[in-house]
Amino acid sequence: MTQNSLRILSANVRGFRTNVGELTHAVLRNRADVMVAVETFLNDECVTTCDRIPGYCHWERRDRKDRQGGGVALQPLSAPVAEHMEDMFFRLLLADMSAVLLVALYRPQWQGSEPLTFLTDQLDTILATYDCQSTAIVGDMNQHMVSRAFTELTVVHGLTNHVTFPTHVRGGSLDLVLTGLPGDSVYCRPLERIGSSDHNAVLTELGLNPSREEARQRVIWLWQRADWQAMKRALAGTDWDATLRGDVDHNVSAFSATLLQPQRQHVPHRAYKADPRDQPWFGYRCRLATEKYSAWRQYKRRPSQRNKALHRAACKAMTRTAAWARKRWGNSLRRKLASNQVDPKQWWSLVKERHGTITQDRIPPLKTPAGGLEVKNQDKADLATHFTSKMTVEEPDRHPPLLPRLGNFVLENLVITEGTVAKHLRDTNTRKPPGTDDISPFQLKHCAGELSHPLTRIFRQCLSAGISVT
Repeated sequence: MTQNSLRILSANVRGFRTNVGELTHAVLRNRADVMVAVETFLNDECVTTCDRIPGYCHWERRDRKDRQGGGVALQPLSAPVAEHMEDMFFRLLLADMSAVLLVALYRPQWQGSEPLTFLTDQLDTILATYDCQSTAIVGDMNQHMVSRAFTELTVVHGLTNHVTFPTHVRGGSLDLVLTGLPGDSVYCRPLERIGSSDHNAVLTELGLNPSREEARQRVIWLWQRADWQAMKRALAGTDWDATLRGDVDHNVSAFSATLLQPQRQHVPHRAYKADPRDQPWFGYRCRLATEKYSAWRQYKRRPSQRNKALHRAACKAMTRTAAWARKRWGNSLRRKLASNQVDPKQWWSLVKERHGTITQDRIPPLKTPAGGLEVKNQDKADLATHFTSKMTVEEPDRHPPLLPRLGNFVLENLVITEGTVAKHLRDTNTRKPPGTDDISPFQLKHCAGELSHPLTRIFRQCLSAGISVT
């Protein structure tokens, strides 16, 4: 399967609260897009504080009402399901804007064939209602006890079971994956048991292109190792009179481009792709240390002593790197919390992040004016143009009304000097992030003397033209 495949991890956890740690580890290790847990043993009295996996949405639950145990967790669609049945329905959006209906199902033995009969009768209606082109049914179905209803479900809807291996400690295959997709586009493999459960988890990869948030390119600048003397010499030797020869917009762009060139030359930096599901402490070194997965695959293909040793070494390296990254992230949070530069809102956000209780999810897919959906971050941001078109002024050329003067003083002249600009540059707060032009506050602070002349020229030009530059 390719990286564009849709990964679904399904497991009979036999108790969510006792096995949530192992469950989280399995989800992150296998980089699943969707997690389906059945037999959660949760009810209205169970308020868990650890029901969030970093990078994923909160669990949506369907608890068992009248009996002990049972329950499924995910985010459901509205379907006419009897209250006592433990199944949930989800619409998974693909990159081509088509959709897959995901059914998470647990069939307790005491319910007989009712859950499977319901699917046989209602599946086509649900597919049509939510405009889904295909379906995938996962969960613990105990199908061996209702073989006739199970056969009817698969035959009527053309479904195939892709789990051909035992999933229970006693050897039975109870945790199934049913789809109507071609067999070569579905791959299932068993995982280890989740905590104290007696069921093996199942990782399913569907040969579909899911619509997910794209990985972004991150550049880490090592400012503590920058060659400031070389950068200052490069900026001091710049012919600013020849560089800043146009209007304000041209000069600002030329100034930014001139600063970025010595930054790339004299500041060590590293580029890597950051996945949206990465945990906050997961950085550049952790990305490099993930070679343990390729070492594991190599060992499985060729189980030699050398490959086994390479896999063990890679695992130890990843463990050390992860421990270092967590400690570094924790120390960074402590420094931010102890500083006086964090407002109350940021302070509480950092505290919640440290305790893993952040409730804010990423922005969900947004509906476009044409009725479609935008999933990628850039496409969501571009929707802002739709709102700006609604904020038009009826008479844009009309002059604003004159406001009454509240004082007798008039500012007739404003002088901008290079000394004043240099002073403000030296006072730049290096804790602030770069702007949209990628110019770092480190560069402005350390090269204040070299940058005061061109910036003063730009500020004076803005003042004389009566315009502002952001």
